[in-house]
Parts: sequence; structure tokens; C-alpha cells
Amino acid sequence: MKDRETVYVGMSANEGFAFYAAIGAFSIRQNLSKKIDLELYFVDNGLKGVTKKKLGTIFETFNIKCIWLYPDKTLTNKVEFPEGSWLDDSSLLRLLMPQMLPDYVDKLIYVDGDMLVLDDISLLYNVDLEGNIMAACQDFQYNYIRQSKSRSVYADYEISGNLPYLNAGLYVIDVKKWNSNNLTDITLDILIKRSKELSHSDQDAINIALAENWKILNPKWNVVTPMYFNLSLNDKLLTTPSIIHFTGPKPGQPGCKHPKRFLYFDYVKKSNFFTPIEYIMWRLNTSILRTKVQSRIALGGFLRKTGIK
Repeated sequence: MKDRETVYVGMSANEGFAFYAAIGAFSIRQNLSKKIDLELYFVDNGLKGVTKKKLGTIFETFNIKCIWLYPDKTLTNKVEFPEGSWLDDSSLLRLLMPQMLPDYVDKLIYVDGDMLVLDDISLLYNVDLEGNIMAACQDFQYNYIRQSKSRSVYADYEISGNLPYLNAGLYVIDVKKWNSNNLTDITLDILIKRSKELSHSDQDAINIALAENWKILNPKWNVVTPMYFNLSLNDKLLTTPSIIHFTGPKPGQPGCKHPKRFLYFDYVKKSNFFTPIEYIMWRLNTSILRTKVQSRIALGGFLRKTGIK
């Protein structure tokens, strides 16, 4: 039994996503009450030794207890992604996480690496699941299963298209109920059999497996990029989000026009991921890349208008 309140968080990343996961974890700790401990369960999907060492230093500096998880990929290796998919097996490995946790972890928040947490995540951790296995935000683009690109698969499982569709970038789970209902096996079985027909892979598998057994969270806990370009949304949701989810191009990547990218840069600077000189070089590099992309887009538009291209 722990003397202090502890929040248990799960993340998963490969080498290419480790930077974003580090900033995401740092943002959780920065906005979590100092009276509460943070225990991070991090699925290592092929991180280099030097990368793990850097992440470990950041976690230790900011008082994040990190437990590395090394999952057996026997089942996830059987999952085939649709042609042209942006997904990789890091998203699948999180499905194994509940089975790898110590017995004292009853509840877990899973957080995608490309998120910036701006609120005290203990508020989310302590949400009443009301008997459900999971709590998550309703997806912004596909509010209901009938809007999913994979709705025909849902019909095969006799799941109503009128049910809400969850975004699996952020969720809270009852670990005991997840495991007792064999949801790791169920979701992986769905993926092994139907993954090529599922546009959102593990997210679809979770929606199929849980159907009506999840609670809808306030959308402020998963504010995705398209929300910032939708003028019909209320200002409060966009100006005071609890979690920003940088779907699409990430801050620092070419093509990222997110209005909160400079806030992200502030967190990068404070995280000690880079030395001061490295940070300056990184920002210069991202600015140069952005300028090149904008120039190519402008040139392409000019050529099309002139009929040259």
C-alpha cells in the first residue's frame, strides 16, 4: 500500500516517437499536483540505448517513476495493417499493457505520445467509470460508428451504427475488469482476423470489443488538431483544453500549422530534452523545414495558375 496518492499512466513509443512521448510525460508531471506521485509504464518498442538513457534522465530529473515494459510480440506480429496505413505496432502493444501491470494498479490512464497535458491528470484518473471498463472521448471526426470507414465490419459483429465511436488516443481503464474480460485477447483476435478492413486498427478493435461498455469523457481531455480549424466549436474548449492531441503533423514537423505549436515548443525547452544550444539548433531546423515546405506549396500553386504544371 502506497503512503502517497499515485497516478498510473501508460505510454508506448518506438524510436521515431520517443521525443514526443518524452514531452508528453513531462507535461503530465508539470501539471500534476506535487502532492501526487506519477508512475509511468512505458512500452519500449525498439528504443535505442542512448534514447532510453535520455528519457530516463528526464524522468528522474522531474520525479517520474518509469517502469519499462517489454512485451511479447508473438500475437501483434500477426496483425497486418491496411496498405498505406500510417499506423505501426506501437499502438498495438498498448493492448498488452494491462496484462503486464503489477497487481496494485487497478486503474490506468493511457496517453498517446503526441499529446500535451495542460491540466492536473489526477482529475481524470479519479473520474467515476460508473461500472464501465473504459472512459474515453468521443471521436471528433467520427462521432458514431455509422460514420466509421469500417462500419461494415461493425455490422458483422452486430454492433449498432448509432453507438458513439471513441478516440483511443486517451483513455482510462479499469485494469481488473479489462483483464477479467480478456479484452487483450479479444481485441487482438479482432485485429488478426480483420485488421486489413479496419481503417483505425486498434482503435476500431477497442470500439468493437467494448461497444456499449465505455463512458464518454468531456472533450476537453482529447482536443484533436481538426477542432482548431472548426469555427463552430466553442472558444473555451480550444483556449483552455485539458489535453491537446497533435494529430497530423506534429510541432517541429513540416506542415504543422497548429496554433498551439509554440506552447509545445515552450514545453520542449523546459523539458531538458535538448541542451540550450541543441534547442536553438532544433528550432532553427524546424523553421527552415517549415519555410521550405511553404515555398514548395507556393511554387506549386503559382505553376498551376500559370499552366506550367
